[in-house]
Amino acid sequence: DLILKNLTRYEISIGVYSAYFPWRSKITLSEKTLVLLSVPSCPLEGGINLLLQSATSLYFENVIESLQTRSGQLKHLEYLANATDLVPHAAVFPVLESLYLSKLPNLKEICCGQLSSGSFGELREVNLQSLPGLIHLWKGPTQGVCLGNLRCIEVQECHSMGSLFPQSMVTTLRQLETLKLADCNMMEEIVLKERGEDQATNEIEFPKLKTLDIEKLPRLTGFCKGVDEIGFPQLEFLFLSKLPKLKSFCIPASDGNNDSTFQSPSLFNLEVGFPSLEVLELDGLANLEG
Repeated sequence: DLILKNLTRYEISIGVYSAYFPWRSKITLSEKTLVLLSVPSCPLEGGINLLLQSATSLYFENVIESLQTRSGQLKHLEYLANATDLVPHAAVFPVLESLYLSKLPNLKEICCGQLSSGSFGELREVNLQSLPGLIHLWKGPTQGVCLGNLRCIEVQECHSMGSLFPQSMVTTLRQLETLKLADCNMMEEIVLKERGEDQATNEIEFPKLKTLDIEKLPRLTGFCKGVDEIGFPQLEFLFLSKLPKLKSFCIPASDGNNDSTFQSPSLFNLEVGFPSLEVLELDGLANLEG
């Protein structure tokens, strides 16, 4: 344990790389990297538990059974971090910078319960692929979660997600630069305005977002419903492809509760701002007129 604790750089892999492991080229020795691959059962105790907490990059692929970690008992990997099993005031993954999750059939949410302050405070990149049971990127209280360093979110083939994250989470994404979504069959909107959220807060902004790429979401009707204004002051690249039910980028609060009768005169109405846009590509938006 002492040797592992004092490591300053490492790449440790447990399991066997598949021929289709999507992130092999991203793994470098310039960081602390822990990779779990195709592991049917893996008790994480002692030194490996230390590595899990000290790693700056985590790659999980096809890990099926329970993992016992300091982030709580991850029973059948339904949650990456379970706050109900944690020591009080213990931050979850406080130094983690990159998170890659793929082919975890039982994963429902990244976190369960209220996390302590400092959790995920250094996280810069989240990449999620082929997670059929994942319902939300994040749900519930976010007071203890600091996502102010998050730069990139990529989500692909997560077919149970109805939305990506709640409106309350948007204010924590001040540094987000890249958002890519593809092949999520159930997703109807990107930002969800939940019941009970402040109805006076009907404006959202992604101040640093530069690239927005959305494709192959067959049920997507809008970026956000029930919000009167969306700002993208630094957005440069916007790609929208194969979104047959997309009605409007912004469905105002006055129309958000009556989605079936909402009629938008255009994809981008006056409530959506793109002052820095350089590249716009639209394809397969069958629900739009004109």
